[in-house]
This record gives sequence, C-alpha cells and structure tokens, in this order.
Amino acid sequence: TPNIIALFETTGLVAPDAVLRSSNGVIDASGIVVSGLVDAQGTGVTLVAPAAMRALARATAGDVAITAGGDLAVDANATGGVALTSSGGNVAVGDAQAGGRMDIAAAQDIAIARSATAGGALALTAGRLVTIGGAALGQTVDLRAADLAI
Repeated sequence: TPNIIALFETTGLVAPDAVLRSSNGVIDASGIVVSGLVDAQGTGVTLVAPAAMRALARATAGDVAITAGGDLAVDANATGGVALTSSGGNVAVGDAQAGGRMDIAAAQDIAIARSATAGGALALTAGRLVTIGGAALGQTVDLRAADLAI
C-alpha cells in the first residue's frame, strides 16, 4: 500500500468562517481574512493572518504555529510545539496544550483564560500585561512583560 501524504496549502483565504482539514498532512494557510472562526486540523498547522484572527487548531503529529497582525484568540492542541504570535495586538488563549515547547508572544497583552500547558518550556512575552486566569504550566516558565496579573 502506498504512503499518501496530503497537504493543504492556500494563500489568500477570505471567508466568514473556515474549516480546514487534512487527515494525513499539514495545513499551511496564509493571507487569512476570516471574520469568524478558523477551525484547522492536520498533522501540523500553520496559520498566518495579516489582521485579527480567531482560531481553533489541532496538530495530530506535529506543531501548531499561528501568527496574526492584530488580536489573536485561540484554542490549540499539538503533539509537538505551539507558537502563538500577535505582532500588533493581544493574544487571548482559552486552552492550549503542547507536547513540546510553547511560545506565546504579543505586542500588547497576553491573557490565559483556562490553561496553557507545555510538555517542555513555556515562554510568555508581552509588550504590556500578562494575565493568567487559569494554569500556566511547563517544565520551565519564562515570563517577560511590563506587568503580571494572576
């Protein structure tokens, strides 16, 4: 039986909501302009939006990497690492689980509502405030911000 790898790759995704699935490959989507939810699942998931984004991402055999130019609201689960970045706004995490390292970076604020759990290191870097309303767990935790609210 041949080994078939499926790859979902797109540039310039514009929609009210988006569901992206690849059962045997990675999801790689950039230029995302979705006013609602981006729901992505693959062996690995990479999502890039020029502005704000709300995402649910699951990587079944790899990493989740999500970058937004504006605010990012996300729930993520990965067997590998998780990288969540807002270059021009805030990152709001509901639940995020990583089998490996987790990096969360925001130009402004980071808010963890329920949990951010890393099997490796957890790094939180915010230009202003980090708010931890639930759990922030990792083998090591590195927090860099102007202020912290627990």
